[in-house]
Amino acid sequence: MLSEKILIQSQQLYIRTWKQSDLDALYHVMSQPRTHMYTQTEPWSKEYTQSWLEWHLDHRIGWDGGTFNCPLILRATDQLIGNVGLNPFLKDECIPEIEWQIGPEHWGQGYATEIGRAMLAYGFEEAGFPAIMGFAISQHVTSR
Repeated sequence: MLSEKILIQSQQLYIRTWKQSDLDALYHVMSQPRTHMYTQTEPWSKEYTQSWLEWHLDHRIGWDGGTFNCPLILRATDQLIGNVGLNPFLKDECIPEIEWQIGPEHWGQGYATEIGRAMLAYGFEEAGFPAIMGFAISQHVTSR
């Protein structure tokens, strides 16, 4: 059985399936208040991060193609810098929502743009979605 599957690769980044060893890095990203500045959610506790990761591992999120929520990895160092997804949104119409949350120390480097383009290409060309939704809070000018 494979321990991970790479879903998408771009010049500087890749998206793969979750591993239990991602817990500390995921917690580092998702526990920071700045990560949630525009998400309207609270920073994650260690317990919540563990249960969230276990659910994604138990349900083998990302292994079957189509929608996913998986770690974003910096290719040069294999460092987890965030999580990204094409998450189920309009299930009856097979239309996902594109999402990314990147640790603040990696903001302003073009990573969201780079991986966003790669995720859109994957969603339309490989997964065959008829549309992909994207939302940003009005105050988050960079994301819009």
